[in-house]
Amino acid sequence: MSRFFTIYLHDEVREYSDRDLPLTVGSGADAHISLTDGSPLEAHIADSRGHLFLQPADGATSVYHNDTRLSSSVWIKSGDSSRIAGNILHFYISGDRVEIRLSAAEETALAPPLAPPPGSLRNQSDGAEGNRKKLPRSSGESKRASGGKKRRYLAGGIFLLLLAAAVFVLTARSVEVRVKPAPEEFSISGFPPVFKFGQRFLAIKGEYTVQASRQGYQDLTETISVKGNGLNQFSLILEKLPGLVDMVSSPVDGAQVFIDDFLVGVTPLAGFEVSAGEHGLRLVKERYLALDQQIQVEGLGRKQHFEFVLQPAWGEVTLASDPAGAVVFAGETELGRTPLTIDLPGGEHILILRKEGFSAVEVELEVEAGGHHTPNRVVLSPAPATVIVESDPAGAAVSVDGAFKGTTPVTLFLSPEEQHRISLSLSGHEERKSLLTLEPGVSRELSFTLQPEYGIVFVSTEPPDAELLIDGKPHGQATGRLRLTARKHTLTVKARGYEIATRTITPSKANSRQVNIRLKPAGKAAGLQSTASKNKMATAGHKMIRLGPAVFTMGASRREPGRRANEQERQVEITRPFYLAAREVTNDEFRRFKPEHRSGHVGGQTLDNGHQPVVMLSWEDAARYCNWLSKQEGFSPFYREEKTTMVAVSPATNGYRLPFESEWAYGARVAGRKNPSRYPWEGTFPPKTLSGNYADESARSILPAVIRSYNDKFMVTAPVASFSANQGGFFDMGGNVSEWCHDLYAPQSSVGVGVRDVDPTGPATGTHHVIRGSSWRDSSITELRFSYRAYSRSPGNDIGFRVARYDR
Repeated sequence: MSRFFTIYLHDEVREYSDRDLPLTVGSGADAHISLTDGSPLEAHIADSRGHLFLQPADGATSVYHNDTRLSSSVWIKSGDSSRIAGNILHFYISGDRVEIRLSAAEETALAPPLAPPPGSLRNQSDGAEGNRKKLPRSSGESKRASGGKKRRYLAGGIFLLLLAAAVFVLTARSVEVRVKPAPEEFSISGFPPVFKFGQRFLAIKGEYTVQASRQGYQDLTETISVKGNGLNQFSLILEKLPGLVDMVSSPVDGAQVFIDDFLVGVTPLAGFEVSAGEHGLRLVKERYLALDQQIQVEGLGRKQHFEFVLQPAWGEVTLASDPAGAVVFAGETELGRTPLTIDLPGGEHILILRKEGFSAVEVELEVEAGGHHTPNRVVLSPAPATVIVESDPAGAAVSVDGAFKGTTPVTLFLSPEEQHRISLSLSGHEERKSLLTLEPGVSRELSFTLQPEYGIVFVSTEPPDAELLIDGKPHGQATGRLRLTARKHTLTVKARGYEIATRTITPSKANSRQVNIRLKPAGKAAGLQSTASKNKMATAGHKMIRLGPAVFTMGASRREPGRRANEQERQVEITRPFYLAAREVTNDEFRRFKPEHRSGHVGGQTLDNGHQPVVMLSWEDAARYCNWLSKQEGFSPFYREEKTTMVAVSPATNGYRLPFESEWAYGARVAGRKNPSRYPWEGTFPPKTLSGNYADESARSILPAVIRSYNDKFMVTAPVASFSANQGGFFDMGGNVSEWCHDLYAPQSSVGVGVRDVDPTGPATGTHHVIRGSSWRDSSITELRFSYRAYSRSPGNDIGFRVARYDR
């Protein structure tokens, strides 16, 4: 409500609004309503819950309202008047308009003093008879006439009164007004007035004002309309006054207070008005857990005190390293140097410790809010030495201490302060070797010029004048002696009228070779040479899909939801074509190699059916299976046994192996697509259609977290290829089981920022191997992304594998 006040003084009109309340009344110069006399401050005009009232000032004794002297406040109604000193205020109220007119009080005429008629009885008897006038005497007839007139007036008045009463009774309606709770004061006003009849009232048709009040409740003023015949019933409710609420928080003040989702202030709050009833309360304070609670406000103007204890949202973590002085990072944020005690928010954290000359160490923490955590002392290992090996020509196979590490140019990471033997070999060139010992963290570049090896080849053709092409380049007459580099060459022989013949040879430095080629005359039947398809089928039933060479982006942007610190975004180049299995290895396939293997069960659900993916096997057993499969197919094994583990042979063969992490990422995210995929499905998280075997509603009884409203109907592992293949033709790259990769695990790539990583095969040393892809146990946005990287050195009931190999 917004009221407007117009004050009419003797020679001035003033206007105010309810923002100027209370208005002061007096003879003072700063009074809102200026009087011509009286004290500087005589009274106040103010508002309470929409009703105006007049209150005398302290010490004021000459304030009258409706001719009643005031000692306390009184409500103001339209038509009221107040007399203050020698002034009269007249009040006129209409809607939001209030007029107050000031006039001077009229002097009351003094009545003449009471006195008897002139002279006394004695004087009248003693005075001259001639000076007295006789009063006329009233006759009996005159008295009787006067009395009859009065009786007629009285009878007429009674008749009119009875007539009015009869009309009222005939036109009145019965009115019942119920007010809850029962008021302490109650009235119905209007014209004509109502009459109480028992618990009801009699009133004629029209509008009346009901007023009710009760301590602790807001005053009620309601207009009711009496209409129609029969009983008019009205039910009215007295609203409770708000409660006066005090709120404090500990152990700290300054918590934001939300009541029914509206911010009302910060603690401590004192005397804050809150409507009666139940309210939702939320307290929010930085570094503390949000507190949500329902409070019951009594109302009725009563005071209530609430105390709330906030729980810390962080835990205290103490880190130590050997040696000390390691810089601790959370993502890209530096937290300090060890030994270090810091507060971290509750939940999972990945911290990285770095120190010059030492390898970075990743520490995974589960911080409990309010707790204190002291992980084991982190022992830093000397940083590997970095060696960039180049060769002319490029593409030479590089091995370190007998283990294949890639092809030139390649970056090697070597354990420091140890002697290493570096070997380079390239078909048709002499092998180069070098011994190297480096300090921790040192970088070195090695460049080798490979000298070609030559072998002698004697070629004899029929017809003898046939033309020879070596590796597609014309050479001249075919028959003769050739000096060729000791690597694989393709000889093409052709002559007019004959069919073209092709031979592949590899000259030897130690021995010469004789090649005899007889061309078939054109037009005669010749055997058709079949070409291998792009996709091949292994003897054990593995469909292999050929990929590469390729350049693509691995990792995830820092802005990608769910990204972890070990998902460094970088450009990767794969130079050597390779094959990757379309699906995961099954229990049946693995048991051909190891008949006694069992994948087990979870929550009463078997993992051991023949078409389910094999699980509960170590990385070494997966590598041994690859070697077994290579022998079945007639390929040279890619791995060799070394003590209790498996290492790659050097130079690398095209035998079966576990996929490099970069190869797995290319098959999952890039192959067959125009743009890299973030999830195993199209669109955003969570999946909207069935796209794979993840932690779903069917597994809610055995898993702590599932994807809400997603049901793939497999509690544990599903038979391989139960869902559609991706655009590259691969099944279960997301979901079912996570997969072992060849690479040892490192938190970050060894290449610098902005440098292309060529044919990455992982770090030279480590204790864990990379695991890629989500499984039937995963439900979060972090784990279900293709760029998510995990690692392990132990078998798991959700870790399997698929095979890969080089093309040649």
